[in-house]
Amino acid sequence: MTEAILDIRDGRYFAAIAFVYGDKNRDWLCSAWRDPGGPWHITGRFRYIADERVFDSADEKREFGAVDNRGRSEEEIVQTLRRSADDLVVRGFNDKLDWIDVKSDDSMTVFTMLAARPWAHIKTDAPVGDA
Repeated sequence: MTEAILDIRDGRYFAAIAFVYGDKNRDWLCSAWRDPGGPWHITGRFRYIADERVFDSADEKREFGAVDNRGRSEEEIVQTLRRSADDLVVRGFNDKLDWIDVKSDDSMTVFTMLAARPWAHIKTDAPVGDA
């Protein structure tokens, strides 16, 4: 897995992003995406909040990922992600779901959609080389 749970880059198509959160000290972030010509991926993480720091916190994070090797459609992959998010809410993991229908392979579109969410503490890497 990558350091960034949402590894946004041009050409990488994001179908949807789900965030389950609320009053409990835990949350869940997950996305459905694919690279050009590649299989669908569902990647995410559970976070168990230990402190109030946004970056460099002592939170416990458990990452997970799955790759579709059966040629499922975008609709099927999105349904799987939605069902997982809904189940977490119904079963009491936390009580709110923020669902983003992304449907874009443009990194700025994905970034803009995320930046509008108060829970998405956006951190960008420093430019490499001459900018």
